[in-house]
Amino acid sequence: MALIAARRVDLTPLVTHRFMLEDIGAAYDLFSHQRGGVMKVVLHPTIAGDHQLEPALVTMVDESC
Repeated sequence: MALIAARRVDLTPLVTHRFMLEDIGAAYDLFSHQRGGVMKVVLHPTIAGDHQLEPALVTMVDESC
């Protein structure tokens, strides 16, 4: 974890699929059946209904996963 926190290890290539939080069922189905070359699924939350996270926040979420 220290190497990741220090940004000495890049784990972003492991994230193969991204879903919005409301699509968690599809994400779970994909991951549980290991289809489509899935390695790691990232779920992005929505804010205030239909509004999605700002791109900078999405990047922060991706980098922390």
